[in-house]
Amino acid sequence: MAKLYDITTNAIGSILGVFSPPRAIRYRAMRQLYTTFKARSYAAAQSDGPNQLWAPANMSADSEIWAGNAKVLARARDLARNNEYVAGAVQTVAVNVVRQGINPQPLIKSSVKKLDARTNQAIIDLWAKFVKEENLVEKTYLAVKHLIVDGEGLGKFVLQTAARKFPLRIQMLESDQLDPTKYGLNQDGTFTKRGITLNTMNDPVRYWLYDYHPGDSTPFPFQYESIEVQADQVMHWFRRDRASQTRGISWLAPIINLVYNLGEYKDYEMIGAKVAAAFGVFIKSPFADPFQASAHSGKKARNNSSLLEYLEPGRIERLLPGEEIQIASHSRPGNFYTPFVSSHLRGGSVGFGMSYESFSGDYSQSTYSSARSALLEERRKYRMIQCLIVDKFLQPIYEEFLKVALLRNMLPYSALRDYSTASTAVRWKLPGWEWVDPLNDAQAAEKELSIGTTTREKILAGKGEDFDDTIEQLAYEENKADDNKVKINGGKENATTQIPQQQPGVESKV
Repeated sequence: MAKLYDITTNAIGSILGVFSPPRAIRYRAMRQLYTTFKARSYAAAQSDGPNQLWAPANMSADSEIWAGNAKVLARARDLARNNEYVAGAVQTVAVNVVRQGINPQPLIKSSVKKLDARTNQAIIDLWAKFVKEENLVEKTYLAVKHLIVDGEGLGKFVLQTAARKFPLRIQMLESDQLDPTKYGLNQDGTFTKRGITLNTMNDPVRYWLYDYHPGDSTPFPFQYESIEVQADQVMHWFRRDRASQTRGISWLAPIINLVYNLGEYKDYEMIGAKVAAAFGVFIKSPFADPFQASAHSGKKARNNSSLLEYLEPGRIERLLPGEEIQIASHSRPGNFYTPFVSSHLRGGSVGFGMSYESFSGDYSQSTYSSARSALLEERRKYRMIQCLIVDKFLQPIYEEFLKVALLRNMLPYSALRDYSTASTAVRWKLPGWEWVDPLNDAQAAEKELSIGTTTREKILAGKGEDFDDTIEQLAYEENKADDNKVKINGGKENATTQIPQQQPGVESKV
């Protein structure tokens, strides 16, 4: 190809030289410049060679998502329903992120710049009632699952006062309920893309939402008409991977084909193994048709009624002259099945952002140090998801919760002095995780405390525990022990409870 290019361009330069020497000079100069730039360009940009058919287009993130989102979304949901690895991985992430719930720790201060304990405790108590009545832990778990499988989630604030102690409701929606027909430039200078009206900073202004899911199967036909909802009444959470992105894409997109093909391969191997296992014994006969007499030998062949069809314990079967038993042998799924499946599962775990052990459930090849390193990396990703859910889902709920509670006179007036400060004066208690070796972690924490590189509050926060709650519980236990004249560690007498030793041969009583 390069030789043909040189011959062609040299010929063109010669022809131009006959009619216009200056143009020929410019042509040859530009040709030389192009050749030099091409030789010094990135190898990844080569348009010839084995990768010449790889020619992706440069489009905005929204255009790329719009082009394939419907099929990606349907396939991702199918895997989350039917593939054991994906279903388990999604559930593992959601459980690790949410655990027993993510709750706020109000930090509202009084006029003397000290924490307003009365107001903060009132908010905590009211929030606990709201969480229970609204089933917010389950909805947070649902928000994480939609974030992973769908790539985005939607929620809407609704006020309902009938038969409710707290009027605020959280209506969970799916991304399908955004009206994709709403698209174009608006008179106020905003732009609507796939059901979301954006300003010049790409911030949402309005959402166009269907009341019902467009894919719902019902005998009653719905008139799908989207309604306009202001952005401050809608929660829309997704992970932004590019600056031009305003909608989410399934986190399973990089591994959909790999995991699906692996599932099909496993199914085919299972079918092959079942078929092979169904044939256990063969009878080898010299006759062309074992059910008819042989025309050459004149021997009577085996009839259908005496054919050995099933093996029974202790059965004796007589064979005709020339017949012999052959035991069927098969090697499905074969020695390469396990490494083949493991290799693909490793690729799937990397694409999903989870350790191989957690994704596959296979801990046979892991050591303590390798598993702990993988788990540390995995938990950093869980923490990132927790922060995203707090920022895009729980914090808007908390702000709306405070607004409704103050308007309904359900909180002390002191919290109303500065709502903007009250709504942001909060620290979220993110659930933590335990280790399989708590002794080493406790010793490390004790060492850090002794040299002043950490605090008890940080240690407890890493476990998902609240420092104030722990101090109150410790004080309660010590007072309870003092009232009952029991000595425990950390009590006023600073003595250790003596546990009576069991005498040999004497059964302990509980």
